[in-house]
Formats: sequence, structure tokens, C-alpha cells
Amino acid sequence: MTILTEYDGLPDTNLNYGVLKDSSGYLYFSSSKGISRFLQKMSMLNTHTPQVYITSVYVNKGPLVNPFMYDRETLLELPDHQNTISFEFIGLDYTAALKNSYRYKLDRFDDDWIDSGGRVGIRYSNLSPGKYTFRVKASNNDGVWSEKEDYISFRVVPTFWKSFYAQILYDLLLLMAIFAVIKIREHYILKQKVKELERLKVKLTDTNKELRELSVKDPLTGLFNRRELDERLELEVVRSRRFKEPLSVFMIDLDYFKDYNDRYGHKAGDECLSAVAEILRKCLVRTSDFVARYGGDELVIVLPRYSIKEAEKMGEKIKRSIQKKRIKHLKTGIGGIVTISLGIVTGTAQEKDTPATFIKTADKALYKAKKQGRNCVAVLPLHKS
Repeated sequence: MTILTEYDGLPDTNLNYGVLKDSSGYLYFSSSKGISRFLQKMSMLNTHTPQVYITSVYVNKGPLVNPFMYDRETLLELPDHQNTISFEFIGLDYTAALKNSYRYKLDRFDDDWIDSGGRVGIRYSNLSPGKYTFRVKASNNDGVWSEKEDYISFRVVPTFWKSFYAQILYDLLLLMAIFAVIKIREHYILKQKVKELERLKVKLTDTNKELRELSVKDPLTGLFNRRELDERLELEVVRSRRFKEPLSVFMIDLDYFKDYNDRYGHKAGDECLSAVAEILRKCLVRTSDFVARYGGDELVIVLPRYSIKEAEKMGEKIKRSIQKKRIKHLKTGIGGIVTISLGIVTGTAQEKDTPATFIKTADKALYKAKKQGRNCVAVLPLHKS
């Protein structure tokens, strides 16, 4: 179906309802501005291929070059403070000129051709230094596009302090400064010997610290290992006994962790355990609190001076933090994610109490949490009332 308008030669688009057809096949329409005759068999498709031309180029609102006198193989150069450029263009098809359409593209700026409809101008601003090519195409009123595009290439030239040669100069100045520093350093080499010895001393101290860290940390999770747990827990039990302060010990177990390893593999199991360890570290904010890997997927947290209510609140916080991580465990995980069970023991150490007393009672609390369905916190006092 073809829709004709005044752009196609109709004197008026407000036609009367009446239409007359003669023996030759002509259709006659009447309007307030006259009679229009149309041959029904006549093809209305405009197959003319329009030529497109860039008619004007402006830089910072001033004319740059006459496109009709400009050699397209010549590269225009613009200083970088004149980085606003405008183009005007026209497609030569006058069948219905107001229906002509255009597409344009600025290479290195536009990712694809942009349809501008009947708009015959475009403006680009704040162009960074570099080479650009502006291209434009035109179509006639029936969408037949020009076979050839018109284009203009130009380059925005950076100022000297941004140029390649300036960068070389900067590098040379930097090399000269480094050379000067080296020469100055040679004059004070004896004094530097003393500083070097101090540096080596500090480095040795740091190395010893790293070795200490390696000896007390679990290589997989980065938590304290079983040996460090035994030593620290011994100290905390003695402190609790001496100062009559409560001590809380958490025994933590990942729910259905064996099934997790069987389904996802041991590498994924290691990653899961490391992720849980990181969450536990973030939950502990006091320097006196510490967490250790007890063995396998069992983890132990020691919290000095925590009451039984404070310990239970911390246990719930840790449990929620693990759930928020939403580590997938579809086979047997509760709710399809990895969860933990926590057993907590809290109390003030007496003469008969040892680290093993706390660990054993925390383990009983953990067993209680598992009996309650896992993904929960169970708390037991160190001594029965």
C-alpha cells in the first residue's frame, strides 16, 4: 500500500469521498483545491538513487572548509581547543525532498550508523585528540539508499604538552632525575650501609614473624591451627580461673559437608571451607577473640569474657552470616545452601577445668544442635547448677 501526501504532488490531502474511474483506468479524486488524476497501474516506487554531499563544515561555529572544493584524501588538522565540529549534508532527490532520510557515522566515536531521519546536520563536541572520519548516506522518499557515501577525514591535534614528543621529553627528564639521585646516593654510600643493616634487621624480624605465622596457621583456611588453639585455650582457661571471668568456646560443624564434597568435589569443598573461615574472621571484632581449625570441617572459636547470652547472640550472628553467603548445596543442604551447627559452652573455669573440659562440653552442645535438626545454635553451661 502506498500513501500519497502533498509531498508527492497532491494539491490537498482532504479529498472528497467520491471517486471516478474512466475507461482508461484513471482514477479521479476531487478536493477543495482541484481534481487529481491517478493511473492505477502506474508504479509509484521511486527507484532513483540519490547522491549525497557534505555541504558545510563548521568548527566552533565558524566555517572550516568548502566541502565542494575539498580533496577527500586530504586530512584536515584541528588544534585540540577547536574540538567542536558540525556537518551539514544534502541528498539530491527532489521527487519528495522532504521525505529524504539520512544516516551518519563518525568513525572512532560512533559504534554504528545513526539514523537522523530528515535532519540534515549534526554536531560533535569535546572530541579527544586523534583521527576521525565523518560519513553520511542518503535515501529517497521510498527508502532507496545512495550507493556511495560522502566523507571527510580530520585529526584533532593535541597540544605540545600532550603530544608524543612531550612524553619523550618527560621520560628524558625522569631519567635525568633518576641519574642525579643515583649520583647523590653514591656520595653517601657509607651512610647507606648503616641504613642497609637496619633494613636487613627489620626484614629478618618480618621473616621471623612470617615463619611464626606459618607455624601457627592452617594453610587452607588461614585460621589458627590445632597446636596454636591448644596453647591459646590453655592461657585463656588459666586467665578465666585467675580473674573469675567467663570464657566461651564454640564448636562449629558444616552441615552435611561430606555430601558437599561427594557432590561438588574436594576442590569446591576446600573453597567452601575457606569462605566460611573468612566469614568467621569478619564476625570477630575483638583482638582477644580467635578462631581455629580443629580438624576436617570442624572449627573452634574462643571468646574471653563472654556471658552465656552474649555467646548465644554471637552464635546466631555467625549462623545468619553463613546463610547470607548463600553457598549452593542442593543435595542435602538445608534450603539448598550451606549451613552450620554451633555448640557453645560458657562458664568460669575452676581448678578442675582444663581446655579439654571446654572442648568436650562444646562438642556435646554441637551434638545437641545436630539432634535439633542442624542449622541452629545449642548452648550448654560449663557447670550444671
